[in-house]
Amino acid sequence: MDSIAHKYPFITKEYLESMLRESHKCSSIVVQDFIVVPALGKGQNYSSDILRVKINYVEDGSDPKNVTFIIKASLDSEELADMIEEAIIVSTTKPNHIIFEDLTESGFVAANRKKGLDYHELLMVLERIAHFHAATAYMFSKDESTMQYHHYPNINPNQTHFHPLYRNCLLACAEETRKWSTIPINITEKLFRLEKSMMPKAFEIYQSDKTGFNVLCHCDLSVNNVMLKFDSAGNSVDCRLVDFAIGFFGSPAMDLSYLLFTASADDVTTDQFDELLQYYHTKLVDTLVILGYEQPIPTLNDIQVAMLRKGFLGVMHVPLLLPLRLIEDTANADLGHLIGSSEAAIEFRRKMFSHPRFRSRMEYLLGYFDRMEYLD
Repeated sequence: MDSIAHKYPFITKEYLESMLRESHKCSSIVVQDFIVVPALGKGQNYSSDILRVKINYVEDGSDPKNVTFIIKASLDSEELADMIEEAIIVSTTKPNHIIFEDLTESGFVAANRKKGLDYHELLMVLERIAHFHAATAYMFSKDESTMQYHHYPNINPNQTHFHPLYRNCLLACAEETRKWSTIPINITEKLFRLEKSMMPKAFEIYQSDKTGFNVLCHCDLSVNNVMLKFDSAGNSVDCRLVDFAIGFFGSPAMDLSYLLFTASADDVTTDQFDELLQYYHTKLVDTLVILGYEQPIPTLNDIQVAMLRKGFLGVMHVPLLLPLRLIEDTANADLGHLIGSSEAAIEFRRKMFSHPRFRSRMEYLLGYFDRMEYLD
């Protein structure tokens, strides 16, 4: 508690009282006490600190009540904080932070990042994101100003802090494939060549096509941002998506490629990707119809074509996110190691990219990426 209090001095009794008074619309709330603890273990989140704040308070002289919130605070590393804050400014209180409902109070738990999402869990996530996409498309059709703050992409030529992350991971992946006899040399060569063209390709993908079907994309639809609820038999029965902090108004294929390529469990096949896209499309259309959407509704073929055009995001994100999912050495987990040159950084990357499960999944996906011409 003392170290957290020192690191985040803005989390005070007075600050929490003002937050509760605003959220509960009650000026008489008084915080009696609170505790702050890490919400995730080290290595479960790399771009911010996730804190759980448990508050005991009274309201209008009533008996004491308890409430729990999640605070996502920007990194204490100046370089990495600049990298994140360059993409999103959340508040003027330093460090920049967002306050969330604590879904664990409703029985949800974080998805297993090492396992990834199985076929059934992907169906649940796709239904959720289809509803969200449809609602935002409908909102925009009625009032374009609703998306006025979501036309600036978080990946663009001006935000250079992110670029070394993607280039370093792609090169590290290419270096590893040299050791894999199952990967044709031409695929390895394509990966090395992509290092120079990867960011320009990404910038192009993030250019909105105003003639196409656009939605507010989550833009970080990773395992870390999925919460699941399980029944007594251990079966996942519900899900929630969290952390919509970097939304961008663009093609839904951006979210779909990000999710399917980076979050799928190892046994989810590319053939099932087609089934999952069909399921997403069905839920999207159903929701648009219910809402009374009056613009042209995208066909399944439209979604598939958009995936072809935006699928390169998989090539871009998988070499970064898949090894981070699998890393065992969480004690030394630090996003800075992906852009650093210290011995610890080099050793961190070596362990990341030599993980046997990274190899098996990457071998499978690289074959698919090559067949889809994402590597060209």
